[in-house]
Amino acid sequence: MSILYFVPNVEGRPRLGVTASRKVGNSVVRHRLKRRIRETYRRWQERGAIPSLDLVVHLKPEAAKADPRLFAEDLIRLWRGTMPRGGSR
Repeated sequence: MSILYFVPNVEGRPRLGVTASRKVGNSVVRHRLKRRIRETYRRWQERGAIPSLDLVVHLKPEAAKADPRLFAEDLIRLWRGTMPRGGSR
């Protein structure tokens, strides 16, 4: 439903960006999805553990038809992949 790109930044905190082409849908659909992504990120309690990265969520066309709950779970799975792994060496 979406692709996550990320690069380190010097801001000291993660930043979130969203891209969506017209293939995703009309402007109403694209903006609704962008708002949903920002709100999911805002409510996600683990976001403080993300290192200093610029995160860019690129929406695929099938995101417009996705179930909102599954869409949010997919985003959180992608964001968790950027977090440092704790554990043994």
